[in-house]
Amino acid sequence: MQGSKSEMHRIVILVAIPVEFQAVRVHLRDLREEKHKDTKTMYVRGRFTARKRVWDVILGQTGAGNVRAAVEAERAINYYKPRVVFFIGIAGRLKDAELGDVVVASKVYSYESGKAGDVYHVRPDVGIPKYSFIQLAEAEARKADWLKRLGKNPPPHSPRVLIAPIVAGENVLASTHSQLYQFLRENYDHAVGVEMEGHGFYQACYAHPEVDALCIRGISDLIDHKKETDMQNWQDIAARNASAFAFALLAKLDDAYFRAPESGLQSSIAEKDATSPRSPGSSTTENAFHNEMQAFHQAAEKQIAQVKDIIVFFGDGRITFSDQRKRALNVMNDLKTFLKQWTDLILRVRRSVTWKISDLHVQVDELHSEIDNFPSVPSPDKHRQSYVETQKRVQEKLGRLLDSLEQLEKSE
Repeated sequence: MQGSKSEMHRIVILVAIPVEFQAVRVHLRDLREEKHKDTKTMYVRGRFTARKRVWDVILGQTGAGNVRAAVEAERAINYYKPRVVFFIGIAGRLKDAELGDVVVASKVYSYESGKAGDVYHVRPDVGIPKYSFIQLAEAEARKADWLKRLGKNPPPHSPRVLIAPIVAGENVLASTHSQLYQFLRENYDHAVGVEMEGHGFYQACYAHPEVDALCIRGISDLIDHKKETDMQNWQDIAARNASAFAFALLAKLDDAYFRAPESGLQSSIAEKDATSPRSPGSSTTENAFHNEMQAFHQAAEKQIAQVKDIIVFFGDGRITFSDQRKRALNVMNDLKTFLKQWTDLILRVRRSVTWKISDLHVQVDELHSEIDNFPSVPSPDKHRQSYVETQKRVQEKLGRLLDSLEQLEKSE
């Protein structure tokens, strides 16, 4: 539609429950119902206009649960071929958020992933959105513009927007005294919220590299006293807040965003080259891609070498000095930067390594936290056994991290 006054892109917005559906619906115009021709799934279709761009919006309700969210996301993406997909809804607070605050999920952990042996070992599966999408959300979170979209009924207090991890599972968490709550706080202490659909949603979207996906939640309860907060209308308030921020973000997806090289988890460059006819400039594209991949492999080799350097600081009962601990933390920070810089390229080129990228994010976060809290040198005998066990645990985790990095670097 080049040259027209407005350009249209398509977005699918999914919600789980009716209160979330209504919170999204109020932002749309020219509404009509549609039925999936094969599955008979019902959707509402409408338009959202911002900055001379008209969005064709498909709104669907999945019901509760990660499996339902994954199935409906897959179905809607295949049928409507959207450019962007949002999951908008409510969540319970685990920490660092207040009622009505908005959480943009930088990661969604499946807290039910693990190995049940004599001792249960957490092996979190994680969904991660595109880096540049999170950057845009962070930029918008620093502004107050989005509050204007709340209309004439503002919430009791001005909500914040947090860009943070959340967890998802198949349970309704209703007590901070429950075993599940204690499990989440012990194993996912950096997660600020808990819900039931985000992980399934992200996993479905990762199978579609052409789609940009984001999960946005409003905090509707503090786990305890759900009935009281529900009676105070916090589900509605939280859903409206999340929806308002989502549409403010959508309004900022301009032409520059869609032209950005990293925009969208694009189809595999290798697949594109194999199916597209050669053009006079295609060799230039191939050279640019080759140079980009070469730069990635060089950066990966550097990270591998750094991990090898610090792994000897831990284990075998030796003392880990403060300068060594600081060096290890710097390496973890370098790894975070490395993953942010290269995640989009790797996922764009080879979808089969999605699990490696996701697992690396988790491993680096866990190691950074463990090294940051590493105990000071113990006095003789006192707490010595605990100190040695902590060293050994860090060394083992560094070993697994090294294996993951080497596998990623070898991926073609």
